[in-house]
Amino acid sequence: MEIIIAILNILTKVSMFVILLVPIYIIAFYLLKFIFEIFKFYNIHLIKITSFLVSVIIIFSNVKFLDIY
Repeated sequence: MEIIIAILNILTKVSMFVILLVPIYIIAFYLLKFIFEIFKFYNIHLIKITSFLVSVIIIFSNVKFLDIY
């Protein structure tokens, strides 16, 4: 029974992380795309990687219920 509860706890935390990650990633992606277009520096892979890292850092620094600390 404890194993089932532990698995459900992990699934809940992972799903909440993904639910929070997607909108922040989309906002960061379009914001960085806009900024890089202003500076005439447009590389889609760099924008994707940077926006993913920014969104993960934002989530890790602001979310307390994931028990990351």
